Amino acid sequence: MTIVLSATLLRERTHALAATGIVLSLLAILFLSLQEPGNSPVHGYLWLMIAVAIFLMWGLQAYLMKSSAAHVRAEGLFVYMAIAAVLLCPVALVMTDLSVPINWGLSGLYLSGLLQMLNALGALLLIYAIRAGKAIIVVPMVNGLFPMVTIVLSLLLYHRIPSTYNFIGLFVAIIAIILMAVDEIKHGASLASAPVLHGSGL
Repeated sequence: MTIVLSATLLRERTHALAATGIVLSLLAILFLSLQEPGNSPVHGYLWLMIAVAIFLMWGLQAYLMKSSAAHVRAEGLFVYMAIAAVLLCPVALVMTDLSVPINWGLSGLYLSGLLQMLNALGALLLIYAIRAGKAIIVVPMVNGLFPMVTIVLSLLLYHRIPSTYNFIGLFVAIIAIILMAVDEIKHGASLASAPVLHGSGL
């Protein structure tokens, strides 16, 4: 969604290598999300509707991060995001089953706080990355391919072998990231080295 909005409304354009990387990243997301038959205990389609809602909200969010650059500083945007998150705390409280014991220990409250710190830091860096780069490159590279890191960590920490689909996704994701990075570095360097022309007629 971010790619479509950025390309149509913001007129962001990229080159052949990066465009190929974008397409491959979308393909990688598909393979990284797939599970072998029988591995998923999920039933019904509620999860799919929730996933589509997240897809729409996060896609629009990334577009607004980029399009608001001329009106709101990155730091200010992050503050507004944090305020909105705090305002949603009562909703989370209502959704909490208070009849179940709450883990107030290191593996509960404090671990959750650490995870939220990582989430907040990642959100701040994402704002900077989208503001400094192209949303059509940053979003599929950063926000779309994080399952690759999760799968690698699961392999290292829990010795859980990824499925065939996930292996394909890992391989495609690595190629996609390399293509997008090389293309942006290549054309970024060419723009930086281009001569600056001065004169009243230019």
